[in-house]
Amino acid sequence: MSDSIESIDTRYTYKGIATGIPLSSMALKSIALINSEFIAYFEDKYKSQVGNVLNGLQCQSMLEFYQSQDLGERKIENRKRMKLNLKELQDNSRSTSVTSLKNYLSREKLTSKMSQIKIIMSEFYAPCISAMMASASGGVFTRYYFELEACDLNKYDKIVTEKAPEGSSELNLDFDSIIEAYCLPELLPV
Repeated sequence: MSDSIESIDTRYTYKGIATGIPLSSMALKSIALINSEFIAYFEDKYKSQVGNVLNGLQCQSMLEFYQSQDLGERKIENRKRMKLNLKELQDNSRSTSVTSLKNYLSREKLTSKMSQIKIIMSEFYAPCISAMMASASGGVFTRYYFELEACDLNKYDKIVTEKAPEGSSELNLDFDSIIEAYCLPELLPV
């Protein structure tokens, strides 16, 4: 038997209960599109998170070099400052010192972030993708991701909240925002 769309059992299920209602090709396309966007979103998020850890490692090296050159008290420019409004630009709390950023960006912080990424992948993303594939018929998605318990975004939010490395109280930013704003560091003129 061929796996053309006509030969696949595409009976719609709702919360795991077969309704017996055949899905139209438009419904299948809709399910495929929405599920694919969901997968692409998490793939992009994963790449961004891993990129932030790698940038954090490079940033650490630069900060250690600056400190070895007795530049620990120099201020670091916020790379996102061009996006801030004029009032925020005048606010000196938007910059930080080399020493302060180095103290925040410890090996433990980077290890914690990498652990968070691994937990998200193993406890949310992998089970979600497995559930999506298990509900597929002949390789065609027959259920939206949001109908699957394994893909419950509340579970994702809980993992992110519980396993996130602490932000910086001095800068009032979370880990990813600090990496994006201050790494790779550029020193402000004296």
